[in-house]
Amino acid sequence: GCPISNPPLQYDEINFPILHRYWGMLQAALESGHLDLSHVTLLRWPPELQCDGHNDLELQHRVTSIDVSHNLLQQIPSSLLRIPQLVSIDFSFNKVSEMESWFGKLVHLHTIKGDNNLLGNLPDQLGNLGKIQCL
Repeated sequence: GCPISNPPLQYDEINFPILHRYWGMLQAALESGHLDLSHVTLLRWPPELQCDGHNDLELQHRVTSIDVSHNLLQQIPSSLLRIPQLVSIDFSFNKVSEMESWFGKLVHLHTIKGDNNLLGNLPDQLGNLGKIQCL
């Protein structure tokens, strides 16, 4: 399911250090509000942030900033809209080709870092974000 719980196995004991590290990053985000998944070779957006509306995810309610820079992501999903308190996102150094118009609905967002991607035009709706300080 979606809620973060203890990993089903002791990843560090069965020689899966990357899974243990990933789980540790999610747990740290619960405490700090900052999800740092930079430099972990993500191919897809973290499933812990893509729960459907039927499952409340504690992480979605605590995260205010997300760093997924230096990965292999090709898109940023609209599931970010389920994180209304998001103030900062860094998806720089990925393979994202489009920022969709729904970004303009993240009214608390003040920092978007998306450099070194495959981005073309930015959506006009970003103009709705009066708090943007860094783009």
